[in-house]
Formats: sequence, C-alpha cells, structure tokens
Amino acid sequence: MLDTLKVAYDNIRFNLKTLIIFQLGYLLLGLVLVLPLVRLLFYGAIRISGYVYITNTMMLNFLMRPQTLVILFAIAVIVSIYVVIEMVTLAILFEFGHYKEKIDVLSLLDAGMRKVGIVLKNHHVKVVFSAFLFLFVVEAFHLSGFASTTTIPRQLIEEGRTLLPLQIGFYMIAVLFVALFIETIFSINIYTFESLSFKKAYLKTRVMLKGQRVKMFGLFVIVNLVLNILLYLFYLVVIALLAGIIFITRGQTQLLGVLLSTLYVTYIIVMTLATIVLIPINYAMIASWYYKRKDVLGYERKNTYVPKARKQRFSPNLIRRVSLTVLTIVLGVNIANTFTLIGHTRSPVELFNRADVVAHRGASLVAPENTLASVQAALDMNVDGVEFDVKMTRDGVPILMHDDTLGRTTDDGTNQNVENVDFSYIETLDAGSWFSDAFDGEPVPTLRETLELIDGRATAYIDLKSRGETFNRAIVDIIEDLDMVDDVKVMSFSLPQLTSIKAMNEDIETVLLIATFIGNFETFIRNDAVDNIAVRGFLLRNNIEFIQRTHEEGKRVYVWTVETYDDAIFFVNRDISGLIAKDPNVAREAVHAKNTNPAIIDWLRVLFEPRNIPQ
Repeated sequence: MLDTLKVAYDNIRFNLKTLIIFQLGYLLLGLVLVLPLVRLLFYGAIRISGYVYITNTMMLNFLMRPQTLVILFAIAVIVSIYVVIEMVTLAILFEFGHYKEKIDVLSLLDAGMRKVGIVLKNHHVKVVFSAFLFLFVVEAFHLSGFASTTTIPRQLIEEGRTLLPLQIGFYMIAVLFVALFIETIFSINIYTFESLSFKKAYLKTRVMLKGQRVKMFGLFVIVNLVLNILLYLFYLVVIALLAGIIFITRGQTQLLGVLLSTLYVTYIIVMTLATIVLIPINYAMIASWYYKRKDVLGYERKNTYVPKARKQRFSPNLIRRVSLTVLTIVLGVNIANTFTLIGHTRSPVELFNRADVVAHRGASLVAPENTLASVQAALDMNVDGVEFDVKMTRDGVPILMHDDTLGRTTDDGTNQNVENVDFSYIETLDAGSWFSDAFDGEPVPTLRETLELIDGRATAYIDLKSRGETFNRAIVDIIEDLDMVDDVKVMSFSLPQLTSIKAMNEDIETVLLIATFIGNFETFIRNDAVDNIAVRGFLLRNNIEFIQRTHEEGKRVYVWTVETYDDAIFFVNRDISGLIAKDPNVAREAVHAKNTNPAIIDWLRVLFEPRNIPQ
C-alpha cells in the first residue's frame, strides 16, 4: 500500500507546478463554461415539463419525467466529457512524472488536446462511460460527507418512502457502478497510450486486475476517507475563523445566525476547490497501480504519443503570479455562482431556495417601530427585506405609521387621526421616546426618506394603510422618482388597491395580505394583480396547503408575524418563501438551519450562543 502511495506522490510531485496551473485553469473553464451550460439545460427541463415552479413535493415526479431524464442524461454526458479531457491530460502528465520527464503546461495542453481527440474518436462511448464511473465513485465519498451535514427536506423524504422500489433500484445501480468502476479502472490509461480494441483492452484490464480488485478498492476507500477527514478539518478551521470575524464585526447577538448562513457557501467553495486536489490524487493512485501492474506483468512502455518536453519559456515568478491570478478568478467565479444559487435570485426549484428574512416594522425589538432607526437597525442585520407601514397625512405626504391615530407611537397627547393633520404637525412629534430614552427625538419619517435610506440594500415591503387613488398615485410616484421599482414590494389587504397599483405601474410587485379567509383561495393566487401573498401565521398553520398551491403558480407566500424560533422553523420546514419577523436574527437562524444537520446546529449553539461567549 505504501509503495503505491509513494509512486502516486512521486508522479504528482515531479511536475507539480504544471499540475497546479492546469488544474486551476481547468476548474475555471468548468465554472465559466460547463456550469452555466448545465444550469441552462436543467432549467430548460423545467420549462419543457410545463411546471412554473418545482416544489419539494413535486421534485421526484419532475425527475422521473421522460424529458427530464433525457436532459439529465445529456448533462451527465457533458460533465463526463469534461472529466475525460481532464483525465486524459492527467494521464499524460503522470506518464511524464513516472518516467521522470519534465513537461510544461503548454506542452501538456498540446499533448492533451491531440490525444483527447484521438481517444474520443476511437472509443467515444466507452471512454465517456469510464470517466462517468470515476466521477461517480469519487464524488460519492464527498456527497455522502455533504449529506451528513445536511437535512433532506421533509417532503422529499415522504415522497421517497412511497417509492421503495425506486430506492432499491438506486442502490443496486450504485453497487453496479462501483463494480464497473473497478473493472474499467485502467481504461483511460489504456485508451490513451495503447492502440487496442475494446475487446483487447478489456482482456488486458482483467489480466492486470487479477487478484488485485479487493486490495485496490480497499486502498481507494481508505485514501478517500482520509482525504475527506482532512477536508472537513480544514472546513472546521475556516468556520472557526469566520466565527471570530463575525463576532468582531457583528457582535454576539448576530453570531449564530450569520454563521449558519455562511455554512453552505463555505462548504461549496471548499469542496469546489478540493476538486483541484481530489481528482489528481485519485487518478495518480490509479496511474501508479497501472504502472506497477505493467512492471509486474512485464508489459513494455508503448508511447503511441508522448511529445517532447519543451524548454521552459516562463520564469517561476511569472508562473506563480499567473497561478495566483487564476486562483483568485476561480474563487471569485465560484463565490458569485454560489451566491446566485442561494441569494436573492429566485430559482424555479424550491430545493435551491431559502426563505427571505423580512424585518417587521424595521428591527422593532431594538428600535421604535416604523422609524429610520428601526430601518437602519434592520439593514445592519443584513436582512433581505424591511417591512413598514405607510399612511398619508391630510396634505398628501406618505409617512411611516401603523395606527390610524398618533398616540401609541408618538408624543401626541391628543391622539389625533393621522389623516386629519398636516405633515408640518407630524414633523414636531417624537416617535422614539415611548420606546426608550435612547431614541428621544426620533422623528416620524416620510416614505421618501425611508426608501432613500434603504437605497436597494434590502427589499422594501410597503404595507399600505391608507386607501384612495390619490394615496396610491403618491406611492407609485415616489417609487418611480427614486428608480426603485425593482427594490420594493407593495402590500395591502385590499385587492382593489393592488389592482390600482398594478394599473399605474405593472412592474411594481404586489403582495396581498390575508388575515382571515372565507371563499375560494384560487381567486387570490390566480389574480393578475397579486404577485405574491402574505398570510397571518395562525391562518396559515391551519391551511398549510396554501404554501404548495401558491408555489405551483410561481408566486411567493410569506407569513406574518413570526415571533419565536419554533414558529419560524415550522414554516421554514414547509417551504415558506419569507418570514416577516420581529426578531430577524432568530428568523435567520431558522432559515439557515432548515437543511443543516440538527447535531451540527446543537454543536454550534453550545459554542456560539450568546451565553457561551465571553463578555
């Protein structure tokens, strides 16, 4: 075993600089070309299926559709060809390393592209399938590790239980793929360096594998387990460093929620970069077996195509700078792709989405509701959205206010009706001292001031508390003047009011608020004036099917007002689109805990909950 690992190590080390440059460049190629193509095909499958939105309940049905299976097969072929190119190039690199010959990256690319064309032309299906088997087995280790850190959505588990024969079939196919991987383990090397027919290549592989299958696969498993353990240790170190940074920059209150929100992003980045290491190490190990068995069996080296190594053209410093630049680009592209998948950009697949965290009346637990202070506090928490209430004064100025009267949230001793006073009077009021002396003198803000403060840093959820065409026009005019049509959602309990808003500007997104319900739910979610709905928590708990039905129409469903972690996790686990919450930190914890293993969450709580952090 040690001899095999030493040979693999020597093969990697001998042309290490060339290997690093090639792997970085090839990973970048995959991120900018292959990944977008795969996403395009997958989303194309959704459009062909006729679905607007794939909920977790619908996922298995979608995946089993014939047109989806065809597209998934096409994706597998594309990814396998990408791996074929990598494996053939690595085979050439390790051939040079094994015979202690230097090769620069340009010579490697030249040799690789020529040989890939020959291999694909002569062996197309066979070599692509061999690459697929290699990728399947190698990634199975890492996906199983990833699965241990996540929780499969409840709906998928329930659907899977109804398809027991499908589960059995999947495991049988997996075992078959592992067996075929062992039987074709030397195929890439043989197809790359030896001009043999499929039958002769198969017979030669069987001779080379005789008495070695169990030993080889056992070592393969051990090496990959060790590599995964090392990767997870590195992952934990990164998480610990992130926790320290978050604690310093955000404080202990936001630590756990923000840390949970980084777990998935960090894992994807670490695992993507790990492919730079994992695939070469695994293939170097296969190459070492290949050469060892050739030596034992007395096979001669057959250089059907091995180019002469070119003279080094570039200085080591230039190579290092280029490698660092490529690595930076790889990191940037990977981070951008990851945030595209999990960020504000809404995917048509529920599995890839997370619920938005919307601060109710701003961060109303730490600052007076519906004030610039509460809005700023919410923005400081990095919420996805800020919800606030808007009424109109007698002289036509939209201001932030929930109640019809001024007494509860200002120092207006006469408790006047908002719509019966001018804004000049509103400006004299104190909207903060009722909450805390720290906010003494906090003014009642206008809608314009509030939107200018938010300035696209979060989505503004404008809850309309006044009625009438004059009020609606004032709201639309301000949104348009500030060029924030794409940064707001207008909310109302009144369907006619939302219809009026849509008539004024159809691009403004609307949310119908539902506190009580009698009648046909379909009339709401199919109405063109309703882009999304928001339902009171108690009502939604008793009509949980609203979530699934709304998603089927391609619309979002929010719940209000979320006050506890238990409430938040209840709705998050049922695929809610957004939580309108009094405590955004608690809501964020629930959102990012949804697909995280409970054991990991408990461990993080022990380490990072405020009571465990030194003051």
